[in-house]
Amino acid sequence: MKNSVAIWTKSPPIESDLHINYWIIKRGIFSRDHFLDFGIKLLNWDGGIITFYIPIKNIGESLIDISDALRERELANALFNENCKITSSLPKRFQIGLPNEKLTVFTFDKNNDVETVQRYDGTLFSIKIPEENKNWYLRFRVRIPYFSAIINLFKLKTWRTIRSSFSKKHTPGGSFYQSVRSSVEAVDFRVNNKRNLNLSLLDDNQDRFLKLRTLHFFLIYDNDEEFMFSTAKPKKVRLLENDVWSNYLQGVSGNNRKYCATHWSCSPLAEEGWEIFLKIRFASSNVLTIGCYIILISLMAFIINISSAAFYDKFKETRFFDNLFKIGNLEGHEKNENLN
Repeated sequence: MKNSVAIWTKSPPIESDLHINYWIIKRGIFSRDHFLDFGIKLLNWDGGIITFYIPIKNIGESLIDISDALRERELANALFNENCKITSSLPKRFQIGLPNEKLTVFTFDKNNDVETVQRYDGTLFSIKIPEENKNWYLRFRVRIPYFSAIINLFKLKTWRTIRSSFSKKHTPGGSFYQSVRSSVEAVDFRVNNKRNLNLSLLDDNQDRFLKLRTLHFFLIYDNDEEFMFSTAKPKKVRLLENDVWSNYLQGVSGNNRKYCATHWSCSPLAEEGWEIFLKIRFASSNVLTIGCYIILISLMAFIINISSAAFYDKFKETRFFDNLFKIGNLEGHEKNENLN
């Protein structure tokens, strides 16, 4: 299974910093949403085309530009963990001043600045950035909605591909009989991992892979779930602030949800790419089992009700109760005569 993302530019390799947020959050009773946020600094770059490869097919409609949210200073401070200054705001770009550098944030127009292609057993997003020498910054989200996956199950038959590209859920045997079951989700995520990329993709593009100066990976999950282990030691774990992140997740999650963020980083990125394997445990209501119990109890009550009604009609037809009461009256009469 190919499960590595890859990033390259049309021009020679440039230095860059990459931030990836892997969100696994609950949506209602039945589903868990998975989506990726990419934030990338392109340092001292003349602009041009940057391409992102996601090893999932048919997700072109799920690309969302979220860089415009960084115009809110409080959110920018939280994302960069710095005291930011927002300046030079234009319709498709604005500047964020950090203590040691200045970034030009580009807000792309999906219809005019992005080309989406199905290739290498996945999806390519090629984003065109103005050809000006700047420290460019992009931030976007790739989301795989649960209900779209259900539709794909019947139309495109890509349910297995979508749900197992980066993670796989396992529920231990015997959990069917439990009203609340414990499940484990295993995440296997890779970046520019040459051992796990399509060979044609490598032949065509590996010489143009980005030179990642630093890579930061965040796994973000519900506060009531348990982080079990990972192949790399986390750098930090913290609870996200609701008042800051609720606007960032507007339309994706409720405002009252609490999330934990576990952070890994590497610098510089190894030649063979980066990878991590981790597991989290979560509990969920076993709706199917609860439904089966309700149906079983209702069926038993229905059978008892029908049976009692049938027996009553049968006894009534044979005058069972009249005979029973007559026998009781005779016995009582005999006792009274004996007493007299």
